[in-house]
Amino acid sequence: MTVPSTSKRHVLITGGSKGIGLAIAGQFLRNPSANTDKVSILARNEKDLLKAKKQLLDEFPHARVEIVVADTTNVELKDRIAEAQDALPLLAFALRET
Repeated sequence: MTVPSTSKRHVLITGGSKGIGLAIAGQFLRNPSANTDKVSILARNEKDLLKAKKQLLDEFPHARVEIVVADTTNVELKDRIAEAQDALPLLAFALRET
């Protein structure tokens, strides 16, 4: 799928509540060439996700940040994410082995 340059990207980042995943979300919002105004961060811990969302919105007040509480070790969820790749312009993974 080719995204027109005038179209803003929506990025889904797994493991997005802290560490590399949170850093990736910030980079997409910080970098104008990424053409991103919306990130969805996915992780297991809602409290960590809410903290990460606040951190991103404090730094990028005009961004759209959504949180998704989910466990990526769930096979059904992995299938749904794989299907969503066609609908999303960009999907980033920051997974850690458990």
